[in-house]
Amino acid sequence: RPDTNSLYQTDTLGLLERFDSGQFTLAYVDPPWATAEDSETKLRDYRTFISRLVQQCWRVLNDKGTLYFHAPPVSHTDYRLILNQTFGRPPSSVIVWKYKSYMHARGGTSPGHEEILRYVKTPQAVFNMVRTPPSSSHFQFTDDCGPYRLVV
Repeated sequence: RPDTNSLYQTDTLGLLERFDSGQFTLAYVDPPWATAEDSETKLRDYRTFISRLVQQCWRVLNDKGTLYFHAPPVSHTDYRLILNQTFGRPPSSVIVWKYKSYMHARGGTSPGHEEILRYVKTPQAVFNMVRTPPSSSHFQFTDDCGPYRLVV
């Protein structure tokens, strides 16, 4: 049984396989990413690992459960295909994490963003919108949709 409000850092599959089905409302996965240097055998093993991981996440989520899956926008592994097949639908939303620095880039060819894919197990999934007023010093402009700023 999981401890309430616990964070685990361990072998993912081994841990997930020990839990009963439907015990969690939230799962966040930030897997190691396959690289272009990996051999075809390593990529096949990696895809199998990701598929098993996503299936176990789906199993341990309850009917109100949500999976957030951190993925690169371009990869040798089609994360969305694996996730769509497991959840039976495309992501309910995508968070685009844009970054300015090129420290993430290898050889200066970074797309400049990563994605966090949100998958829900059922339409009854919980989503608590974070509503904090924006800082007026951070946003210089306002229109009918609210405050915003221009980023170049």
